[in-house]
Amino acid sequence: MAVCTVQAGSLLTRLEAVDADSGPNSDLRYDIASGNDDSAFHLDSSTGILTIAEGGALARRHSLVHRIVVVARDHGSPPLQVRMLAYCDR
Repeated sequence: MAVCTVQAGSLLTRLEAVDADSGPNSDLRYDIASGNDDSAFHLDSSTGILTIAEGGALARRHSLVHRIVVVARDHGSPPLQVRMLAYCDR
């Protein structure tokens, strides 16, 4: 569990998925699937680094625990994906 500060740019975690394919099929892309409607979090799609987004949306949230769903997807055919839950409490 990552502990949130409300400072924009703060690192929460680095998500890491592993794909057994080789070459371009093993390239992974990370996306936030749900739980980020107000864009309080930023997820770098290539590195999996999850941070507090610019703009202070997290400071305006009333909840102390935040749940987002993250998807890691490969570039295979067909593409494979896994969903992960990320919890953040302040």
